[in-house]
Amino acid sequence: MQANAPEPGDRPWAGPLALGKPDVDPDPNPPPIHSRWEAGTTTFGPRGRIALTALVILPGVLVTVLIPSRLILLLFDLPFAIGALFVLRDVWRRDRIS
Repeated sequence: MQANAPEPGDRPWAGPLALGKPDVDPDPNPPPIHSRWEAGTTTFGPRGRIALTALVILPGVLVTVLIPSRLILLLFDLPFAIGALFVLRDVWRRDRIS
């Protein structure tokens, strides 16, 4: 070896280049977390979702119990059930929580 050559483990200079690779986050964009049970920014938590589900279903159940008629079942409950499905789909949708 030459007298001026640095040893293999020594740093030949001090400065920003001597630090090596910069510290980089190995996962800079973690995948988003979605949940039906945690309250998101545009959704309710589990208590609100269960309460809204009961409020949406209650009128259909009451009409069916109080007026047991096939005509009422056809004219009210069928359209109500279809509308309730759309409402409950939005109530119970997954939302990003982080």
